[in-house]
Amino acid sequence: MWVIEMNIIEYVNTTSKEIDTNRHLDALILAQSIYFEFEKIPFFNEKLPLKIADLEKEKASEAFRLGEKSVFKKNHVHFINALIQNPVFQNVQIVDFQNQLVEEIDKQFAAITYLVNGNKLFIAFRGTDSTMIGWKEDFNMMYSEYVPSQLSAKAYLEQTASQYPYEVTVSGHSKGGNIAVYAATTCKEEYVNRIKKVYNFDGPGFPIEFANSERYNNILKITEKYVPQFSFFGTLMNSSEPIFVIKSSSVSLYQHDPYSWLIKEGELIRVNEISPISRQLSNSISTWLKTVSKEQRERATDELFQGFKRLNICTIDDLRNFLSIQSIKDISIIYNSVDPEIRSYVIEISKELLRLFLFDREKEENKSFYRKLSFIRRLG
Repeated sequence: MWVIEMNIIEYVNTTSKEIDTNRHLDALILAQSIYFEFEKIPFFNEKLPLKIADLEKEKASEAFRLGEKSVFKKNHVHFINALIQNPVFQNVQIVDFQNQLVEEIDKQFAAITYLVNGNKLFIAFRGTDSTMIGWKEDFNMMYSEYVPSQLSAKAYLEQTASQYPYEVTVSGHSKGGNIAVYAATTCKEEYVNRIKKVYNFDGPGFPIEFANSERYNNILKITEKYVPQFSFFGTLMNSSEPIFVIKSSSVSLYQHDPYSWLIKEGELIRVNEISPISRQLSNSISTWLKTVSKEQRERATDELFQGFKRLNICTIDDLRNFLSIQSIKDISIIYNSVDPEIRSYVIEISKELLRLFLFDREKEENKSFYRKLSFIRRLG
């Protein structure tokens, strides 16, 4: 019998299976829902608690307006509409939501708490959004002991667990997966025993000191990490979490998008290993990090994002639209005034970004991939 492969939107449109918060596919669905812009529903927090089905009444709000939204944001709207219509998911209750964007401290944080079946809490942390503030916070992880979103995630988990006496599942995609693991690892001991599962969907790892800590290693027994074949973010830095590699319908960096992850017979489709190009990119970053001090990483990161600001690049869409072979040369001019000691590090970071955004729509065997790779290696 031929079995259809589908994505999570198609799955939600067809499934009637009871939700299990400790099942990886249901965890991915609820984790992905945090990307919907709940913050654009007027007075949303004041309306809580409410069922997902109740969001039907908010469809006139900006949150549901497709307009000029990117493909990713449109998918978030289609996805939440699917949840609203599904007889199982529409009864899940939203009991809390937070959203914070603070440029002064490079903080981009959002979290949601669901009450499932009346007796289980599910906390989802949002990953990096399209703002350069969010991406700057991600880069800060390369040299900081912790970043603001990690501390906020810990506080959010403790606050939520203190309000409800139920078992808890913690999850997130991308940076959201990282801060989910961080929160579960560092929260007060009184709440750790109530955490039944931690899901990290293609989120980065941690500094070596954190990854070697006893508390991190203790949380591994209830933690699962899912990454696509081309995983860049999920293989950065240090991680000992059990990894499951997932089949994607997309290529290169676009595999980071869970809407491309494939499902068959109610399970994410697993494959044997991460792709060679993915390993090459993550290994080159890891090697670079080992040769550069924390202070140099910090200065290089600050210079890089100051350069983006001077180029009026405020979102990832701005960066993607700006990049071309010609614009690479234009970008290099911006960094000519950077301290020579740091300039080489800025160029190294730029190279990795350029690899990602120039190749994200091309298959790895495509000759133009290697032509562009050769060009970038000659930069600097």
